[in-house]
Amino acid sequence: FDSEIPYSVKIWTGEGEDNGTDANVWIVIFGTKKLHTGTQYLEFAQSGDKFEPGSVKTFSFDAPDVNEVKRIKLGHDGTAPGSGWFVKQVSVDMPTKGKNFLFSCGQWLARDKSDGRTERTFSLDEGMSSITSYRPKVTYECTVVTGDVDHAGTDMKIMLSASGDKGTTTPVELEKASDRFERAREDNIRLELEDVGALKKIRVETSASGSRQSWFLERIDMFNTATGVKYKFECNQWFGKKSEDKKYWRDIPATKRGKEVISRTTYKISVKTSNVPGAGTDANVYVILFGSNGDTGELHLKKSETNKSPFENDQLDVFTHNDMLSIGEMSKCRVWHDNKELLGFGAAWHLDYIEVEDMSSRKKYTFHCGKWLSKKEDDKQIVRELTCATRPLTPGGQDETVYEIEVKTADKEKASTVHNGWLIIKGKKGETKMKMKNSARDKILRRGDTNSFSHSCKNLGKIQKVIVGAYEREDKPLQDLEGKDAMWYCYQVSVTDTSTGDKYVFPCKDWVEIGSSPFKRSMGKELELKDVEQSQVSVVRSLASVKYQIVVYTGDVFGAGTNANVYLTIYGANGDSGKRVLEQSWRDLFERNQIDKFEIECLDLGEIEKVRIEHDNKNFRPAWFLDKVEVINLGTNEKKTFPCKQWLDKDRGDGAISRELLPVD
Repeated sequence: FDSEIPYSVKIWTGEGEDNGTDANVWIVIFGTKKLHTGTQYLEFAQSGDKFEPGSVKTFSFDAPDVNEVKRIKLGHDGTAPGSGWFVKQVSVDMPTKGKNFLFSCGQWLARDKSDGRTERTFSLDEGMSSITSYRPKVTYECTVVTGDVDHAGTDMKIMLSASGDKGTTTPVELEKASDRFERAREDNIRLELEDVGALKKIRVETSASGSRQSWFLERIDMFNTATGVKYKFECNQWFGKKSEDKKYWRDIPATKRGKEVISRTTYKISVKTSNVPGAGTDANVYVILFGSNGDTGELHLKKSETNKSPFENDQLDVFTHNDMLSIGEMSKCRVWHDNKELLGFGAAWHLDYIEVEDMSSRKKYTFHCGKWLSKKEDDKQIVRELTCATRPLTPGGQDETVYEIEVKTADKEKASTVHNGWLIIKGKKGETKMKMKNSARDKILRRGDTNSFSHSCKNLGKIQKVIVGAYEREDKPLQDLEGKDAMWYCYQVSVTDTSTGDKYVFPCKDWVEIGSSPFKRSMGKELELKDVEQSQVSVVRSLASVKYQIVVYTGDVFGAGTNANVYLTIYGANGDSGKRVLEQSWRDLFERNQIDKFEIECLDLGEIEKVRIEHDNKNFRPAWFLDKVEVINLGTNEKKTFPCKQWLDKDRGDGAISRELLPVD
């Protein structure tokens, strides 16, 4: 019982008007080998709340790890007539294990109904129960500090996502419980987020809704409970109506010792419209740039610096975006337009290419397109995802690359050396030499240490071999030392090409002799490449475009259809599709018991992990009962099914109009 982990329990109460209860409810979760959580009382955050008919309620708590959920026991203390409770289904979620267990119940817990029992055990092998898996999450303890200034508080909806070495998390809502996010408050909130490695920045988005559409955020601290690392995000800015730039979202970099871990830069975006008949457009054009530090967010390409009217046939338009957080090495670009037509000119646009220059590193990235963005031409897509040509161009042709090198000394007796090391790194396009100098001030190559070095040289292409050696220090001659006293035990050398993010790993695990001078190949150890850890950036750069068919099944219940606008985001191992509107002209979509099909194109998402489906609650009768969604990769015909069987309705169930759906295993 020493290790507790987070659980999240969701309970669906039946719709009948006598199906709810205000009794106190408890649950015990049973796992393998007699493991169980003990009795957990399910307490509401707001007092006076209860299990209303048709409601969906969620409870989160920490309890002993039961390994794998097998069954649950559910009960309540209601004895009076009419305090009975009809439970439709219960789900148990284990975020840090990436597992969700759904129990179909469909039974009364009531003194005066069916068999009179107020507690029951439900097992996974009964009825329509199921298990789904997803990428395990990490628990963060967050402190959200609202500033101590007039009108700092808000009741807008607040979403947070985080970007790290391994990508970006799905946005999660910071729930507005009781008096959170009021002036001068520090609110502690627990969040379960995908593991994206060391955090570099967070994105905080607020919705333009609620009665107070401004918020002054001082800072957010995030503590990773798995690694024990604490991150600080200093904001000190307004969101919404009171902000000078009227922005409802901000990217906030992590700060280390008071310094931002991501630098700021200016992006110069050049857009070339093709030279084909009707290529130009009057629609509004937007891009998002992606890289090793996440993405830029939506950029509206509004005012061209080179032409009065942008995006005309065969024209090159230049747009500058200043004071941006750098996204690091770029991997892809998403470009789209809003399909608005002006003065009867079509919105269709034929894009040749986009070139982006990072003005602080002077690197240029080229994204080729050569296709229509049009609802009528070609494959009728108005969103394109483009990858950048493999390596960025650095001006002046002095194709220099920075290599980050890590040298690890073994943690064993006599492994250390006070002498100097040397490396020869061989790549497909040439080799480079590097010294690692030991001194009284800079003690390196010591037992159990990992030392990091930066080395700049012309690009070597793919790294193939490393030769590692050591040579004596002038102020500490070897004299008559011999055996292991005249040696160094090198454990491993790794070389990261910062232009691609690829890390080449060369194990050594051997004694290295200390020679009289550096770079004597006969004295060195030649290391073989064991592993290339491909970075997210180089994975994305090599992806091909894929067409996905989306099949949406509206349920067969009274009032199931919706007239709202519906949006879908697909999340995969390689990233996400972005939020896509599901629309077709001349067809009434999402009617009761109807099947609607759509096609979208994006870069290959890899293994599809989940989808988010939502509507904007607009138009007459927006409530929607969604049965399921299917996503089919039209290149491989692989199909994934995402069951929903729930309302997306502000006034029913849990009131959500946006849902994350997991695939059935």
